[in-house]
Amino acid sequence: MRAPTAALLGLTFLAGGALFGSPSLYAPGIALVLVPLAAALWVRLAVQGLRLRRWVPEGSLIEGRSYPLELELGRGLVPAPGGVIADPLLDEPRPLGGGSERIEAAVSFPRRGRRALGSAGVVVRDPFGLSEADRRTADAGEVVVLPRTEPIELLAGGRGGRSLGFGERGGGGVGPDSWAAEFEIDGLRPYREGTPAARIHWPTVARTGELHERRITAGAGVARLVVLDPQQPAGEAELDAAVRAAASICLELTPGGGCTLIVGSEPRMIEVDSRLRGWPAGHHRLALVEANSGAPSTQRIGRAGIVFWVSADLSPGAERRCRSLPAARHVLVRPHLGRAGGRSAFTVAGCEGTELRAAGRGRSRAGAAA
Repeated sequence: MRAPTAALLGLTFLAGGALFGSPSLYAPGIALVLVPLAAALWVRLAVQGLRLRRWVPEGSLIEGRSYPLELELGRGLVPAPGGVIADPLLDEPRPLGGGSERIEAAVSFPRRGRRALGSAGVVVRDPFGLSEADRRTADAGEVVVLPRTEPIELLAGGRGGRSLGFGERGGGGVGPDSWAAEFEIDGLRPYREGTPAARIHWPTVARTGELHERRITAGAGVARLVVLDPQQPAGEAELDAAVRAAASICLELTPGGGCTLIVGSEPRMIEVDSRLRGWPAGHHRLALVEANSGAPSTQRIGRAGIVFWVSADLSPGAERRCRSLPAARHVLVRPHLGRAGGRSAFTVAGCEGTELRAAGRGRSRAGAAA
């Protein structure tokens, strides 16, 4: 029962007592009028001057990690009769005491993407639930939750795991020349908009102050390419696993010279170099990719040295799309199919990477068998 309803009932008791000459109705009538008024006054005074401050995580966060959340409540004109402090980031509302309070909690975001932080509020109510009032903080907007990265595990039975360029922090990997040897440098030319940073000839820039790029006469300007294909994912969990795998592969390739990242239909290629320049932009873009948001834009690539095609599509279509991109070597990375190992070269973030056999090699073997 709310305060106006209780007061109206009290007035009804008083009117009935006067009308029927029944003094016994006066006592409950007066109580039903005064108690709601006192409750409303107490709640209003408790809210006056009450201050709620909130400190929330800021910037870009990593999925699964814990971040501090703090709430500080300053007392109003009188101690609050009761109520709760509610925050969408808390598991449940916290009961309100009578004085100043400080709440410290840890929050985490289990999945990547944009996440609204909302606003916190304090609701003050009397013990009878007749009256209540609230105060809220300003809306904190939203944050971008980035996909976490995980280490790559090379499989002993896999084909060519070491030659993919992983493990270069410990000196066990293979340098970028091993898969980019087919690229032939033929002098310099003025820089063109959109050229990857890896092709800029920095000594000339330092000497002349003008941007020049290396001219490539064979192959393409991309030695190592990581493509995230969001088309036809088997499910939300599979797409998230593919996103984590793509992020992990990019980060693992940085010591050996970096890589080029393409995320879905995003037209801009992101260059991630050995100094992690470009990594924040690539990580942010991976966090926001959605299922079936468009096929990867690879028309500008030409021929790549090695491509890591990361997909959550478990059908044969993923392999066909991977092979459609001209490259010296193709590595298909997908969520586990229940048979990790064998031909798989590595596993990462719940996915397995397998280097696809060259089509010509398979045909030649078939011909020999015939």
